[in-house]
Amino acid sequence: MLASVSRCPPHVALILSLAATCVGAIAPRQLPAQSLPRPADGQGAQSTAAPVVEASPVELASQRLAEGRPFDAWDLLSPLEPRLRGDPEFDYLLALTALESGRPAAALAPLRRVLALEPRFDGARLELARALAASGDVGAARREYEQIEQGSPSPTSRSAARGAIATLASGRAPATPRRHAAALVAGAGYDSNANASTSDPVFGFALDPRAVQQGSPFVEVGASLRSEFAPVPRWGLVTLLRAGHRLHPEASFVDQSVLDASVGLNGRVAGWTTGIAASVATGWLDGESHFRSAYLEASASRPLGPGWELVGVGRVAQLDYLPDRFELLDVRRYVWGGALQRRATAAGIPSFGVAVLGGRDDVRRAGSPFSNDRYGARLFAAHALDARRALFGELAWLTSDFFGARGFLGLDRLDRQTVAAVGFEAREWPARGWRIAPQLRYTDNRSNVTLFRFDRFEASVFVRREFD
Repeated sequence: MLASVSRCPPHVALILSLAATCVGAIAPRQLPAQSLPRPADGQGAQSTAAPVVEASPVELASQRLAEGRPFDAWDLLSPLEPRLRGDPEFDYLLALTALESGRPAAALAPLRRVLALEPRFDGARLELARALAASGDVGAARREYEQIEQGSPSPTSRSAARGAIATLASGRAPATPRRHAAALVAGAGYDSNANASTSDPVFGFALDPRAVQQGSPFVEVGASLRSEFAPVPRWGLVTLLRAGHRLHPEASFVDQSVLDASVGLNGRVAGWTTGIAASVATGWLDGESHFRSAYLEASASRPLGPGWELVGVGRVAQLDYLPDRFELLDVRRYVWGGALQRRATAAGIPSFGVAVLGGRDDVRRAGSPFSNDRYGARLFAAHALDARRALFGELAWLTSDFFGARGFLGLDRLDRQTVAAVGFEAREWPARGWRIAPQLRYTDNRSNVTLFRFDRFEASVFVRREFD
């Protein structure tokens, strides 16, 4: 969990987690259940208060927008568009959310649908003009404002249109939406194989105790700071700083700390949502400098129909191990992947999908046996129990084919790894801004080289507190 706190866009993480390069949470972003009123006394008397009615995702999004949280509102509404578009109230709220979260191009279609049904709705036309201006089509924006100025019966609407026309004439740019969010993470659990090592004897020899399977409880803490803003129409810039530490009381030699920073640019091009990202990271193992890494990544996704999405991603990374004894592990890593997924949850997190992945590690030191080709697949799913809680799970396979037999006692090493995980997530519980997620994960790594044959079971509970 420590090395996998989000560095990737959600749809990218779904693919790359298969290669242990990035793990994305697949549970929906949910809100907590409201409790029913208790009896007024100990005699079991019935309360006269009415049960709390759970808010729909649209109502929740309206609340988030009113609270000044347009990014959260967009996460709730955008996946509902294939099903609810054409409803004027939904389309108007979706458009407002898109505008306030820095997505003016995404506001155009829903506003035009509203005006097709309600051509005299000045509010929608004013917002359409604002979206056109923010998208760079100043001429079309001016025409919409002039139509209101010349034809609206409302003095307020005409005044707003005149002011906007003056703003366009002055060349002043609209304000750029920004969002800054911080989070604290804490978790605890048990890892049956904290050092991911074999429990079998190797050709009858006793191994160094650190190379033999070692179980341990663990405690983990972390923090992150994320910023989002739209520097130009249709494009958003995301930066992320993250730090974390994982402590193993019974296997301190695998205590790990990680610090990383990343920046990404996302936008829409001809119906595709595209992105480029870069990241650097450094880590410590048992207090000793352990690794440095950097990567460049490109991704693209496109809707295929109501609720379905096609995703592709490619990444080039460089991994350097700082202790001389680990220099053989230094590699350049190439990873590609694709996924077909269905978005049917309120927050837009995939409810079902299948991903395929391929890649290659090229060693950087002559004679190292750790070059390999890899390929695999992953199934993932999430099921919303209500608007606040969800179950999630995954099943993944990965084959790594090494081509350096001299380093593995003359064997052509072949690893086949299977990973299964299930979990539960409750959002906005026990209070607003909180999230809790227990999870069970099992890993079975089969190898024709005994030293790399192991299994691993991990049970954990993580709590996250978010601050906007």
